[in-house]
Amino acid sequence: MRPYRWRILSGILLLFIITDAVSPAEDSDSSEIVIEQKDWKVGIAVLATENNDAALISAASLIPRLIRDELSGIESHRLTDAEKLQLLDNAIEKKEIESYARLSSLYSGRDDQLFNLNADPSTLKEIEKQILAESLIGNDWRNLSRDISSVPEKMQVLYPGPPNGGELWNVDSFSVDAFRKEAHLDVLIIGSIVKVRDYYGIRISALGPAGEDVLWEGAGGENDLETISAEAGAAARSLILGRPWAAITVQTDPPEAVISVNGKSAGVGLWKDSTMEPGVIILKVTAPGYAPKVSTVVLNPNEVKTVEVSLMETVQPQVLIRSEPSGASLRLGSIWLGRAPLSVNQPDRVMSVTVEKEGYTTRTVPLYPEAERLTIPLNLALGNPVEELAASRNKLYNSIAWFSFSLAPTIILLGVSQNYANMNFNSSTPEDMDRSYNAYQVSYGLMWGGVAINVVLLTNVLFKLSRYLKAAEGLSD
Repeated sequence: MRPYRWRILSGILLLFIITDAVSPAEDSDSSEIVIEQKDWKVGIAVLATENNDAALISAASLIPRLIRDELSGIESHRLTDAEKLQLLDNAIEKKEIESYARLSSLYSGRDDQLFNLNADPSTLKEIEKQILAESLIGNDWRNLSRDISSVPEKMQVLYPGPPNGGELWNVDSFSVDAFRKEAHLDVLIIGSIVKVRDYYGIRISALGPAGEDVLWEGAGGENDLETISAEAGAAARSLILGRPWAAITVQTDPPEAVISVNGKSAGVGLWKDSTMEPGVIILKVTAPGYAPKVSTVVLNPNEVKTVEVSLMETVQPQVLIRSEPSGASLRLGSIWLGRAPLSVNQPDRVMSVTVEKEGYTTRTVPLYPEAERLTIPLNLALGNPVEELAASRNKLYNSIAWFSFSLAPTIILLGVSQNYANMNFNSSTPEDMDRSYNAYQVSYGLMWGGVAINVVLLTNVLFKLSRYLKAAEGLSD
């Protein structure tokens, strides 16, 4: 009977583990906060004016549009710690309000039951339990620690327009900050403009979660409006990006030269970027028939830099080598040339160029002396399906073996804990009862630790099985 009993226990335990592993997971901790906001919304408003002067109204609309053009290249906002904390507070406050609303509804239902002479006592008891549970949930939200690590580092920047259409907002509210919040804008660029004879008095600021930042304030003539807009846009750029920036413009001679920045193709002839991280960049300019030029450019915070690169014609013709996709490493024999696209001296004989890029099949192609351009397409690397199937099969077998080995300690601990439970039940003295109970708790806890390990290893088996089936499908295809 004993071997039969152990088989039954083993089967029951295995069934429990499998059922536990494949059953739906319980609801996560009620106090787990999720940041629902995915975008950082920036609104730009028409400047406020005091009269209907045509030139004044035109300038009040022109300046915000020019600022919008200055910010057009910004794609993401890096959140500061204060902004992360504000997002957490907003999300937690929303959860508290939702919990309070549910609690108010439960209290109302309980009052209805109390004043109902025909009310079912069990219903009242169930409502009391729900009130207690909801009170605990609300208390959890109020005491939840503000861990900003759960907030994303960046958010995509959007420039939504007003609901009635257009790009610029008209702020007609007594409280500008209340208007910003009601419009669901993270940042609102506002300002005012007055005209005194031939000069404009202008004040432009950005209103965000941390308060108001003045972007530009002063006076200027009509010819200064573009410069004022550029300076205000530059001041707003750090606020929208959430970090320091540097702007660079690279112009080449000849205009067909290829511009590469830090080993990546950036443009041809002319390249601009006003959202660069301050620091050092490696600028490389190449063109067929010209000697390549490599230079190091230092970008300081909030600096606007223009770099003009003139290439020298070479006596020896050049060959422009490109890869699809770009950025592949090029080798001429054992000599590393750089990353495509780039120009090399035209060879005097046929030579072999090796093209390598991670995730793609390495290619070696001939480079002929008369070639002026060479474009090399790369194919995605595909593994050997037979080898992948064999490797996934071995991993599946190993995972099954580990899972099988892990069952033995769990089953043994189950039997040991059961024996201690029986000893406790049959104990005749308090000392024996206390000793057997302590031993039962230890063995029972270890048994559940073994079950946890079994579940992890069974999950690994199921994962390896899915990988094996996927490899088998790839082989059949």
